[in-house]
Amino acid sequence: MELRVDALADEIAAIADEAIPTDLRGSDASAWVQQQRLQVDAKKWLACKLFPACTETVSGSTLQSSKRVSITAALEAAQRRVYAIEAPPAEPLADSRSRA
Repeated sequence: MELRVDALADEIAAIADEAIPTDLRGSDASAWVQQQRLQVDAKKWLACKLFPACTETVSGSTLQSSKRVSITAALEAAQRRVYAIEAPPAEPLADSRSRA
């Protein structure tokens, strides 16, 4: 079932990325945009029916997960990953006693 929801998400992204046909002007272009919006909304609704952890806002413009995410923990984890990339491994310091 999650594969179907993933497929719906891919379809939504493809619809959203589609450019307005260049031959459409005025009300025809507006009608095309409304049709695309309807397709996206229908796919979002279906995704929420197939995957109950997903809920839609009243406006229907945003899908939200019921899983809680700690922003602080996510930022700290991201910061650790950045430090791991930026900081080269420390080289051992030469012991001054061994140079005598």
